[in-house]
Amino acid sequence: MPERALWLLFVAFSLSLVILSVGWLSVAQMMTLVSQNFMVLYAVSLLAYWRIIWLRPSVVAVLMGIVATGSCVFLLQGFTWWWLFPLTLLGFGAWRGRCCLGT
Repeated sequence: MPERALWLLFVAFSLSLVILSVGWLSVAQMMTLVSQNFMVLYAVSLLAYWRIIWLRPSVVAVLMGIVATGSCVFLLQGFTWWWLFPLTLLGFGAWRGRCCLGT
């Protein structure tokens, strides 16, 4: 499995270099995609955090979750239709995980 993941990473990185060199996306747009994907991971981490503290909530944990969720929502407002890319990746990953892993 690690070999397949490395090959996929190599192909994705090569494809992004080709897209950048051909001029289909600018460097600024590529940086927007990178930061947007980071924010999607941050949002998924927040969902996991809320799921964990749901079992044993404390005042400090809930306040920290509220502050983190507020900052995430504030930062996510800057992205427009570019949301389709990470949501597609997230949906494909969830579908692939359920389809091929049998969960």
